[in-house]
Amino acid sequence: MSSEQTCGRAKLCSVRFSEQQLSAFGVALNEATLLAVEVNPELRRAVVTIEPPVAGTDLAIDGRLIDDADDRRVQLVLEPVGRVAASLRHGHWDDPRALEEPLELEQLEEVVADFDGAPIYGWEFIDVDDEEGCDRWNDRLSFDWSTGDDGTDHTLDLSQAHGITRHLDLRLWFDVLTIVGSDEREIPLKTFLAGKTDEPGT
Repeated sequence: MSSEQTCGRAKLCSVRFSEQQLSAFGVALNEATLLAVEVNPELRRAVVTIEPPVAGTDLAIDGRLIDDADDRRVQLVLEPVGRVAASLRHGHWDDPRALEEPLELEQLEEVVADFDGAPIYGWEFIDVDDEEGCDRWNDRLSFDWSTGDDGTDHTLDLSQAHGITRHLDLRLWFDVLTIVGSDEREIPLKTFLAGKTDEPGT
């Protein structure tokens, strides 16, 4: 699998994900533990920290397979970030009567922490169609922050539930995705997605 860069800069350039890669991302992130979401508005940079499930990890770094005994935390670094929108609702995810709680971007990190590492579910996370993603909750926004003229080539959709009492939907718009391991070394996209099936549930 390869990504086609759409600009000449080696690091900060937009990447066009293939359908195979988008499917593999779904397998890699489904049931992962969402540990933190940090957005730096000045740097226009977001860091999403997750811990993939053991069964779905199969991640080798420098030829060594990462297993249950290792620190499996992975950071998805997004930059530049052009927009962040969230809906924190008090109720089940599909309850049309669930009211949104007003928030500021600066509160997002604390809100995610309050979910105590709840897992994220789904087979689609990156570049999800609006009708399958934010159209379900964009009429009940807790905040909608945006900046700059770029940082909107791609989207990352995340959601967390705290039983049936609280639900968080989150979308981040960005241009570049970098994956970093717990040792702070970059993980190549091909390595992170290696071995992930194209078909959900198989």
